[in-house]
Amino acid sequence: MFRFTTAVKGIAIDLDSFEESFESWNEIISEFNCLFITSSQEKKEIVESLLRAKVLLTNQFARNFIPNPEVQRKVLLMLNVQESELAYLSANLRFMDNALTFYSCVIYVANETLDYEKFPRLPDLVCNNLSDVKAFLTEGIVSYLGEECFSQDMMKPSAAAVPILEIHCDEDEILLISLGRYYGSKTYMQQLHPYSRILFLNKKKDGKAFRTYDEEFAKLLSETVKTYLKEYSDCICSVPTRKGDINRFDIIVERIAQENKLENISKQFVAKRAYGTQKLLSYTERQENVKDAFAFEGNLAGKRVILLDDIVTTGGTLKECFKTLKAAGAAEVYFLVLGVNQKEIEYGIANQPRVCCPICEAPMMLFVNATNHRLFYSCMPCSHTNGYEKEKEKLLVRINQEFAQIDEIANEENFDMPI
Repeated sequence: MFRFTTAVKGIAIDLDSFEESFESWNEIISEFNCLFITSSQEKKEIVESLLRAKVLLTNQFARNFIPNPEVQRKVLLMLNVQESELAYLSANLRFMDNALTFYSCVIYVANETLDYEKFPRLPDLVCNNLSDVKAFLTEGIVSYLGEECFSQDMMKPSAAAVPILEIHCDEDEILLISLGRYYGSKTYMQQLHPYSRILFLNKKKDGKAFRTYDEEFAKLLSETVKTYLKEYSDCICSVPTRKGDINRFDIIVERIAQENKLENISKQFVAKRAYGTQKLLSYTERQENVKDAFAFEGNLAGKRVILLDDIVTTGGTLKECFKTLKAAGAAEVYFLVLGVNQKEIEYGIANQPRVCCPICEAPMMLFVNATNHRLFYSCMPCSHTNGYEKEKEKLLVRINQEFAQIDEIANEENFDMPI
């Protein structure tokens, strides 16, 4: 489940960001409806003659600003797809970030672990190479593990990807494994992203869904540990709770420990002083807020530790925990989180995507039935409700219609004109 894409029927390839040979693209274009985007006339001619594929020539001086709305419209026309059926493929960070402002999905190709600080917004899928791109899309791997398991979409893949990043703490590079992306409660994107909404409602103490997903989270996290971390780990703990707060991870950590034969050291990892919530604080303020806030009561000499948390935003809390665990003797520390907080996306058209009430036209909010775990939308002003699947389908229709208003270029015959 990409943000707004249910099926990939066309791929727009940022050719200038790749160093692969032209022949290496055969495995992609043989399976998918593809269009190459380049600012090089020479590359355009080679692709057309050697690969016999469609090419959109752009202005080299506009490189840092594409895809833009004009490029998006031309891509949709040339591939004959709707916006919710298009995927952008790139190995360039700036191109990826620009593409995320549209409702089409974005696939990023990187042959090394992503640097967390450089990715305030994660793409919809990360692949190591072109073979992975083909395999993922052919096998129906269309999103991250947590997002897919809680999407409730009709199309379910046989597997899902797990985003792996690295966080820098002084001279150390720490592996960060996440089950997916998290869009904060202050952004309307959360109302369109089931996984984010479920994460929020599951930790809302005064809500009906408080901790109702703990079992599902424990299962996914345990499977992730088994696949990626068990072989390299000895023990596990969660980020210490503030004094007086409920440890929401106690049952989850214990299950992970038992199923993966790890030592549960959470009771030894504590908050030694009170500290305020990290919400609304700047990066520097977050670091100061948790500085020297934790203590480990014991000796971790030579042990490899998995540190569990729900949402990572700046990484300030995780870094402070890392320093404490290393000071206690830990040989390695790995971060495992439910979600990576995403910088709000400024979409490329005037209207933000919203599910609106058909009665009063107010934006509707996404909720979960605490009993059967079904997602539904509810209008707060007039109390109208409807199922998540129905409202998402209507939203996709509206999104595609908005970008279908391209009459001003529909009669253009020369798509080679540089943009």
